[in-house]
Amino acid sequence: MLAVILGYVDLAIQESDTSRSIDEYLTEIKEAAQRSANLTSQLLTFARKQAGTYAVFDLNAHIQGILNMLHRLIGKRTEIVFDGQEGLWNIYADLSQIDQIITNLVSNAADAVAGNEKIGIRTRNVSVDSSDQHLPSVPGEYVELSVWDTGKGMDDPQLDRFFEPFYTTKEIGKGTGLGLPMVYGIVTQHGGEIKVESRKGEGSTFRVFLPRTDMEMTDEPSEEEGVITGSGARILLVEDEHPVRKFTASALEQNGYDVIPCGTPEEALDVLKQNTGSIDLMITDLVMPGMNGRELWEYAEWLVPGIKVLYISGYPSAVFSEEEQLEIHLLHKPFTINSLLRKLHELL
Repeated sequence: MLAVILGYVDLAIQESDTSRSIDEYLTEIKEAAQRSANLTSQLLTFARKQAGTYAVFDLNAHIQGILNMLHRLIGKRTEIVFDGQEGLWNIYADLSQIDQIITNLVSNAADAVAGNEKIGIRTRNVSVDSSDQHLPSVPGEYVELSVWDTGKGMDDPQLDRFFEPFYTTKEIGKGTGLGLPMVYGIVTQHGGEIKVESRKGEGSTFRVFLPRTDMEMTDEPSEEEGVITGSGARILLVEDEHPVRKFTASALEQNGYDVIPCGTPEEALDVLKQNTGSIDLMITDLVMPGMNGRELWEYAEWLVPGIKVLYISGYPSAVFSEEEQLEIHLLHKPFTINSLLRKLHELL
């Protein structure tokens, strides 16, 4: 359903007039859907159904981009102050999981303050070359992400148990005790460390240290860049979910492709038998009843040797290993129309 939401929003933006209010609302809807998709992706990652999507990025720029969302999360009465160090080093991380760290820490900080106080987010570069209980235990260069509040703070016994699953200081019904253990797990998974500093009545500071990376950021095409239209190529689209199949076919046809939509692998094979040689590329979902997308391609390749294929899936690990995913052309659900069109442009 997230794929459908994102797809129809993209179509609406393309077809809308220049009214600022309409575009503004649609953009908000799209951002909300994308955040939901990121959370879903993270749940699949934790359930080992999907590999984490790691990339090199600028943490300062990312935090700036989600400040509005964080303000909506905690309400208008609490102020968020962001202090990002200039020249911050890059990190190599799963963006959706970094979002989860920030969201959990800010949400906890909001619960700790009375409502009219401040929450702070700070970033800085940290070099560790000696032992210090407030810094990572392993020497090296880190990017520190800290979230502080001016709330009620905690005493030492509470600090000792803060990352235990199901331990919470919140009232019944207001906390599960899973947020901070999840944060701890994500930070550890990224090779980092987390430290807590707090005193009763003086607020708390959570300091997350993530290893610096020397890798360069790659310039991803912007969603705002012009749409890459097709040139009449014939696409066989195989997707068992009707809403996803419908919006994908509409998007492709609207952007210059000739589309043959199919709801089952068996229907797609019948089309291939009747149109041998006239199909330029097959787009197929991976997880479908009866036959998965990988098996479908094996049959398709036998009928049309050399046929190109683009897999679309929300959890490709159900069919391909992480190593195999690096060798195939794959688009994760939910996808934007621009990302789909760019993939097709690359393949064709």
